Amino acid sequence: MSESARHMHLVSFMVRWVRKTHPTDDLCILVDEPNSIAANKPPNIGGYYPDVFVKAVGRPLMIIGEAKTVRDLETCRSELQLI
Repeated sequence: MSESARHMHLVSFMVRWVRKTHPTDDLCILVDEPNSIAANKPPNIGGYYPDVFVKAVGRPLMIIGEAKTVRDLETCRSELQLI
């Protein structure tokens, strides 16, 4: 599996995890996918776009997800994104 395929697998896993752990209809889930239109992509946070951004409507829940493979985790870019 290529690095980009692993990354997309992790992103899909995060979305499934969010839906499983928060099974409600009040979630707005935005995913940074190549086929997503700009309005459905996560917001820019500190100069970076997270892979997954979740916000609940009417209650205080926000989840920011960044998919990292083992190879990608220890890069300078990943460190800056996580900060």
